[in-house]
Amino acid sequence: MIRINLLPAKRSASTQNVGAKVWGYSYLGASLAWCVALAFVYFSLLSDRDQALAQNSEIERQVAQVKEQSGNLEELQQQLEKSKRLEEVVKGLKDARQGPSRMLLELSAILSPSKGPTIDPVKLEELRKSNPEAGISAGWDTRRLWVTGFEENHRSCRIVGEARNNEDIAEFLRRLALSQVFDDVVLVRTGQPRAAAPGATALVAFELTCKVRY
Repeated sequence: MIRINLLPAKRSASTQNVGAKVWGYSYLGASLAWCVALAFVYFSLLSDRDQALAQNSEIERQVAQVKEQSGNLEELQQQLEKSKRLEEVVKGLKDARQGPSRMLLELSAILSPSKGPTIDPVKLEELRKSNPEAGISAGWDTRRLWVTGFEENHRSCRIVGEARNNEDIAEFLRRLALSQVFDDVVLVRTGQPRAAAPGATALVAFELTCKVRY
């Protein structure tokens, strides 16, 4: 009678040991592969961090440099403003010293024969467009008018005097108004003609105000 054994054959101890070693080596290899991969990722992240830190340091250096330059710029601006203020003070002192002399010379020229005010030709041309007779009378006798009082305070002037008649006063006003030195000329009042002495020519008193350009 033939017998058939259907049970699996038992492995020998040596075969089992070989299989365990294969699994052990496989596990060890996989572990080493994971370690290598993790190490690669770690060192990559570490390199990125070092690069980011280097970039941050460079940015901080640039910011510090800009702040330093901005500080120097503010200092330069303050020095420039101080220089401008000093220049304005010097100009004001210079104008205050030269202005009165120029004003008196201009007034002397206005009241001198064969002279006249310093006139801006552009301004005179604009006036003549609206009034062809605008300008000064070259033949005016300046001896027909006298300035008896002159006051100047912060470039505001008050002038009083006497003239032969109102036409002489009008000529004096025109000359002041056309002058580059005087501005805002306003006739305040004129008085009744009066004689200084019996038989003398009657004179007209006047008072005017104006501004001075230094």
